[in-house]
Amino acid sequence: MTTITESPTEAAALSTDGDAPASALSSGLTGMLTTTDHKDVGSMYVRMALVFAAAITVVGAVAGLENIDRDSLDIFNAASAVNQLNWLYLTGLATLVVMPLLVGIGTAVVPLQVGSTSIAFPRASAGGFWTWLVGAGAYVGSFIVDGGFSSGINVDDRAVALTIAALGVTVAGLMLSMICIATTVIALRPAGMSLRRVPLLSWSMMIAAVTWLMSLAVLIADLVVEYVALQHTDRGVDAFEAIAWMLSGPQVFAFAIPVLGIAGDVIAGVGGQRQKLYDVILGGIAAVGLLSFGAFAQSKYDLGTRDVTDELTYILVGVVLLLPLLAVAGGLLDTFRLGRKDLKAVPLIGALAALLMLLAGAAANAVRVIGHWGIIDDWNETRIMDRGVMHYALLAGLIAGVAGLYYWAPKIFGRRFNQGLGGLAVLLLLAGTVVIALPDVIAGFLESNDDASDVLALISMIGGFIVAGGAFLALDAVAFGLIKKSDEVIEDNPWGANTLEWATTSPPPVGNFAAPVPLVMSETPLLDEHDDDAADAADAKVDA
Repeated sequence: MTTITESPTEAAALSTDGDAPASALSSGLTGMLTTTDHKDVGSMYVRMALVFAAAITVVGAVAGLENIDRDSLDIFNAASAVNQLNWLYLTGLATLVVMPLLVGIGTAVVPLQVGSTSIAFPRASAGGFWTWLVGAGAYVGSFIVDGGFSSGINVDDRAVALTIAALGVTVAGLMLSMICIATTVIALRPAGMSLRRVPLLSWSMMIAAVTWLMSLAVLIADLVVEYVALQHTDRGVDAFEAIAWMLSGPQVFAFAIPVLGIAGDVIAGVGGQRQKLYDVILGGIAAVGLLSFGAFAQSKYDLGTRDVTDELTYILVGVVLLLPLLAVAGGLLDTFRLGRKDLKAVPLIGALAALLMLLAGAAANAVRVIGHWGIIDDWNETRIMDRGVMHYALLAGLIAGVAGLYYWAPKIFGRRFNQGLGGLAVLLLLAGTVVIALPDVIAGFLESNDDASDVLALISMIGGFIVAGGAFLALDAVAFGLIKKSDEVIEDNPWGANTLEWATTSPPPVGNFAAPVPLVMSETPLLDEHDDDAADAADAKVDA
């Protein structure tokens, strides 16, 4: 019989005196290859995603440098080099950086939040990471050997086939990990924790899992079609045209759904405040998941069947998507208004910045879909504005991921990170997002040959280097500590937060909790416990 969680043999790793064991990663390569502890798997996801973030953002900035003036500036001496760099950057930002970063945080934190001793299907969760990592390595390698998404001059068709297949493997690994996270939320909650009482990160990861699984299955099907076409036709392929919908609205916002959960838990946790509009926030996140399903918007395989109804649906979804995001943001800002306002806390700064960038991207997307159908005159027919929307949404995910790492660092890594370095990383990522995305949004209103377009392209390229700097600082804080060592003070609940992951030690032991989780009465069980203790103390004082 198949079980959701494995037999708790790992619990034997606990020492007899009750101390938490060292991470399986401390045993080196063997520990990395064999661990099924969700905290180890999540930390490996996070570290590798940040390595890719530092590399991919540099690739994007260099590609932007080449795009400023191709006639006078030819760095790569190859007609296809710029396209290859852009393809690697655009797809890599989603599948090698933002999605695995958020999946890593979810893998490490969600089981703790729902009071589970393990993630559902722990071996599958670990398998998902290794599948993603092997696919990601092959994907990057395919570009090094002249791969890409289009067959033709200066491109090796065998490398193109490797690019297509590797992207499919990469996505499949992420899907497998998301299945484990969603099953944990659905099936492994403790007594009293209904779905209306799960923390916002867990809720957003479950909603994201549903949306990702439905849409990414379509993406894999598109990749299969392109792979078969490459093998059996002489006319070549343009696979990027088939998958471009995943980097455009509304689909790109599906990859940023966990941003809302991270922001919600961070704002409430740092502020020590209940979410008074909790049901509104839950409903808003669910609505974002529904509206961000973007596979219907692909055009390569529509066979000429698109009609006015399809176009109006596309416009309506793009505009309406802004409404639940505003509802969620309103609920979170109300919580921020009522709670503690520690503006020196890196997680809080990052959460607010990510929320702002996500809203900016949704507003830009609403304008884009209206203009896409010619309602705005002289619309730039290129994908420049699509690129701006993509940057707002995906870089919001990167900012929120860094904020989440600083917030949950005691639980994921067993230590706190240097706050000064983290604040600088968040500010660089925020500034870089604005500088890289806003010029693309503005350029969408200009003629393609307008002189201002070159200036905007230069500004956007500078933004790419700023984002790269923020990514390097985040990587150093999490993985190396070369610039300034991380703070080593470990507290079980340094923020005074109210969800279950803060009820265990930092770092948590294998098995997560030393005792069974008590009955959960609300979405803030630690605050309930504090209120009960205060009431008991008041009663004792009266009796005395």
